[in-house]
Amino acid sequence: MTIPDIGHCAGSGAQPITATTSEAAGEAGSGVCPACSGRFELREDGSLSLHESAEIDEREELSPDG
Repeated sequence: MTIPDIGHCAGSGAQPITATTSEAAGEAGSGVCPACSGRFELREDGSLSLHESAEIDEREELSPDG
């Protein structure tokens, strides 16, 4: 499925896709947006910040079963 360029994602305040969050030592956590499949920094509460939709070549490849 191709997701079109949707501009600002409705990801602000949304939870990232389950099992896509990661944290490196000393860096903010990140997760994959369920709307555009881009990886973005998480807010302190673990939700996604408002962001532009990810460019096609910057979207994460996700397996069909999660």
